[in-house]
Amino acid sequence: MNLYYILMEDEYEGEKSQIGYIMDQVNDALYKSTKLRLGLYTGPTSEQLSAYFELQRMEPVFEEIMWKNLKDDEIIQKFLLYIEKIGGVNGDLMIIDPYIFCRNSKDDYKKMLQTILIKSNCRTLKVVTDKAHYDSVFFEEIKKTLDKDIQLVFTEEFHDRFWIANECNGFTPGTSLNGVGKKYASINFMDKEDVKNIIDIVNSLS
Repeated sequence: MNLYYILMEDEYEGEKSQIGYIMDQVNDALYKSTKLRLGLYTGPTSEQLSAYFELQRMEPVFEEIMWKNLKDDEIIQKFLLYIEKIGGVNGDLMIIDPYIFCRNSKDDYKKMLQTILIKSNCRTLKVVTDKAHYDSVFFEEIKKTLDKDIQLVFTEEFHDRFWIANECNGFTPGTSLNGVGKKYASINFMDKEDVKNIIDIVNSLS
């Protein structure tokens, strides 16, 4: 199986002449931690691929790896970046996570969740979670910090985690927020049709 990744330079603020050196460092770090290497790719440009996807009515999947041992501030920034990209900042945010208000959560995780939700400044917040893992005291702490109503939906129907904004865009981390940084996990944007289907399921539960 071959996976091809596109290097996204739109947020890069350094010298373009340094990108090759940076990618060599990334390649070395990847090999040391996983024994995987990045290979050279010669083929269509990203513009040509985008044009092909549009012609075929296909959507590319942008997947990113969240590395083991990420620091809390790095996790916060990563989630805020994805929340911003899906339109969740100042918007309507839905979080589907069976363990988001998990019992016996550590203080650093509670603070991290509070920070993400405060900085996202979402207009409304709906949380879909599993009552078997729900800590009402933790929930009330978050609710008091945000000083806004949080709509809760309890269900056992979901295993994976989804963060959805305005019922139209979303991303999915490969693990619960409290698990990020403990093991390697992916994070990627969701297909719009998948978002719609999940919204329909949640609405049927509410």
